Amino acid sequence: MQTAMQWIRSDSPIPRIPSASTRRAFRFFLANAGYATPPGKAVCALSLVKAEQWADSEGLVFITEPDYDADLSFADTWPERDREAFHRQEHEVICARLVRPCADHGIDCKHAETLASLCGIVDADSSYLRVIRAELASEAQGGS
Repeated sequence: MQTAMQWIRSDSPIPRIPSASTRRAFRFFLANAGYATPPGKAVCALSLVKAEQWADSEGLVFITEPDYDADLSFADTWPERDREAFHRQEHEVICARLVRPCADHGIDCKHAETLASLCGIVDADSSYLRVIRAELASEAQGGS
């Protein structure tokens, strides 16, 4: 994986200045995504920016669908008060897929290819779904 400065530089002696949209995406992932040490928060955010840009350039489609078979037993490990509060509420649980659409028929075709997916996503907001989309794109690229 590249360091933050290696990613910004190009082969020329003049560093490449990221576009305004790339800087906004970097700040978004820096604020909303997790990271590992090493390589660190900035490198992980840049990796998600690149994965998101790759998915966009490839014309990949991010699809969410209800997860009717979700396993919510993770809440059973919580303290009783928290567990009861969780089970008293309704939750939206979804599956997310990153799909390469069929060139002729789109995503609703047997030739559409699911490149990566994740299920059991509970009560996700739009920021979390954007992070998941980038993570799925990273996985589809062969990243970690």
